[in-house]
Amino acid sequence: MSTAVMGIDLGTTHSEVALINEQGEPMLLSINGSVLLPSVVSVDAENRILVGQPAVNNELAAPQKTLRWIKRRMGEQISLPLGNRLVTPPMVSSMILSSLKQAAEQHLGHEVHQAVITVPAFFSDAQRSATQQAAELAGLEVLRLVNEPTAAAMAYARGNQRDERWLVYDLGGGTFDVSIVDCSPSVMEVRASHGDTALGGHDIDLLIARAAAADFAAQHDIQLESDPLLWPQVIAAAEAAKIRLSGANQARLRVEYLTQSSDGTPLHLDWPLSRETLEIMVAPLIERSLLSVHEALRQANLRASDLARVLLVGGATRMPRIAQRLHEELGMPPQQWIDPDQVVAIGAAIEAALLSGDQVGIQAVDITPHSLGIDAMNSTGTLHMVPLIPRGAPLPCSMNRLFHRVHEAQSTIDVGVYQGESRDPHACLELGRLRLSDIPDDEDLSVLCRFHLDRSGILAVEVESGAGGKRANIQIERKLARENKNLAELGLLPSPSQVNVDAQLTNANWEDASDPEPSPVASEPPEPSCAADDLFMRAQNLLDSRSLDPDDAEDLLQALAAARSGTTSQRQALADLLYFLE
Repeated sequence: MSTAVMGIDLGTTHSEVALINEQGEPMLLSINGSVLLPSVVSVDAENRILVGQPAVNNELAAPQKTLRWIKRRMGEQISLPLGNRLVTPPMVSSMILSSLKQAAEQHLGHEVHQAVITVPAFFSDAQRSATQQAAELAGLEVLRLVNEPTAAAMAYARGNQRDERWLVYDLGGGTFDVSIVDCSPSVMEVRASHGDTALGGHDIDLLIARAAAADFAAQHDIQLESDPLLWPQVIAAAEAAKIRLSGANQARLRVEYLTQSSDGTPLHLDWPLSRETLEIMVAPLIERSLLSVHEALRQANLRASDLARVLLVGGATRMPRIAQRLHEELGMPPQQWIDPDQVVAIGAAIEAALLSGDQVGIQAVDITPHSLGIDAMNSTGTLHMVPLIPRGAPLPCSMNRLFHRVHEAQSTIDVGVYQGESRDPHACLELGRLRLSDIPDDEDLSVLCRFHLDRSGILAVEVESGAGGKRANIQIERKLARENKNLAELGLLPSPSQVNVDAQLTNANWEDASDPEPSPVASEPPEPSCAADDLFMRAQNLLDSRSLDPDDAEDLLQALAAARSGTTSQRQALADLLYFLE
């Protein structure tokens, strides 16, 4: 079979590439003797770019010319020094992708131009778009971005003959996701996803390294963390001790001849660590992950007893305490019969084969983990985020909604596009902006806003004034500066120009309107499309379900009381709140 579409797990600490072989089985490709490619990029003394293990080896000599954990910087509009160059996070990731691409081409004997790449389920649109940009720089067309826990579930679902509900707990080197999936013999549907893109095994390494460094400082009055030459060695020793403690009760952080005292005496790092001490240190991080577990269950309106399996994904889940704590919390022992470092890449290869027409697994229906909308101004002059695509909507999806200008003389409309669950746009993540300008006074006051979210979770937005009037559109990935060259054309990657935002516009001045015939002035919003009695019943049923957290329940109770005795705008406020909470 040996499909020419790669499956890639672009990880924080390690990355992998997988294909489906002639026997229809997924296989990970070896690079320099290992299927795990360290996600590290460095520059050697001859100014050559090194990727993977050679970069790790070079880091000890040139830590200031080495970049790690770039996945956590994806979506940021920054430039980072790499030797004598300035690079963006997508550029660094593209170098890693290029190495994976070369490995696949060497294995297949021909060029590869298409890939399925996995991303954390809780990645934002900016982070997803940055991943797509990285692939383009590496000369790859991304057929699909697949959420990492979804890919892992696809790997576990091969050969499944039951209707079961699984919770996938994915703790990798730098990110954490949890997804709840309904799996049948023919299809897999994601019910809910939550996560933390700043939580992973690297944070455990930092805890260990800082504890050892504090002890070293107490003994020798030397601050290891502030020394760029010494600190990478301490972190590497911490990671080695953590790995050892997955199968042993005692370990030591050892680095011989780490530095020297003021009189020239060699100083070694030799710090003991027990599994018991480590488990106490990491307990807050584990509890932090459980917040996402319970939030995913809440979003799916499920209890732990509704689950058939808890599946562990990601190298950090090898720590015994994580499985123990999940067992305590969810009432069932987690399972892990596929290598946790490889299962995501295997799922990506399965999805790649499916897109190539090979039936090697079941189809997956994923969801968006975030609500997406625009900022609009209501009749009281308050700017609020109006969701067009709610959290949990299946991918792909599209949504249209009608708004209207505040007054006839308004010739410009500025639109902010946001991601988040708060009604306050300032508490949400701004994804991009677009503008309609020079709108004629005699044009229809209506403004149609269209959202389309594709299977990769990339958002496209279009607004149109009047009846077929002026239009503006944006694919949210365009908020990032994009390079129109691939790595081959860039050569040695000279310093790029500064990143530019496509548009820097002011807050939108919109009037929210559910009515297809909006009023010609910015007065009270039109009557909600649903009858008031139905609106009140929905609110009361939601309160009676006891599925809301205390703050949301209190907000809903107050909004319901105001709407029952208040104005049309207060009933509209209740309708907007229900849109969020339901």
